[in-house]
Amino acid sequence: MKRLLDAVSVSTAMALLSLGVTIGVATASPPSLSGELLGSRAMPTGWNVAHPSSKADVGCFQSLFKRKGLQPTRYAKVGYEDRTTLQVFVEALATYAKTNDAYMNIIATISGCKRVDALTGGKATSIVARRMPFTHYGNASTAFSLRLEVQGLSFRDDMLVVRKGGVIMGIEEGGFPQVDSHQFEGLIAKALARLATR
Repeated sequence: MKRLLDAVSVSTAMALLSLGVTIGVATASPPSLSGELLGSRAMPTGWNVAHPSSKADVGCFQSLFKRKGLQPTRYAKVGYEDRTTLQVFVEALATYAKTNDAYMNIIATISGCKRVDALTGGKATSIVARRMPFTHYGNASTAFSLRLEVQGLSFRDDMLVVRKGGVIMGIEEGGFPQVDSHQFEGLIAKALARLATR
């Protein structure tokens, strides 16, 4: 059981870091986007704000929305976890001077990041990513399936990047052994409904 909980902690840290979450509370700069993030009331029963206990270096998956050469003009993010069902959910919102270019940059980065072997929280972690067919959202959207191997356990993360008007939204849900697709699509619908038209 300890091995499973350690692996879940690593999986949570990876999911939070990939969309730029470095702390477990909603933050924004400036605060205009934070009100458009999903709040805890929108989450299923048992989900709480995520507080990752592991430090992670996840290579090219690190901070997909905020990194050198890709700085948002506005940014907000939040992460949630349910330790009883071993799931994590992350939402990030960002605006950029050139939204379409930023969207294409994010998609190209994820697409080029096919496999990463990293040391996360002192644990050997392997991440394999591939595009996956998914419902179209917003003006443009691309979905990815990520498989994480931590301490011999396999986790699955689904990630969706959406450009809606002048905002880019990243949503990621991870679980052991896999993601609840119906729940993921429901959270996407809620998140897009909160996102004001820009």
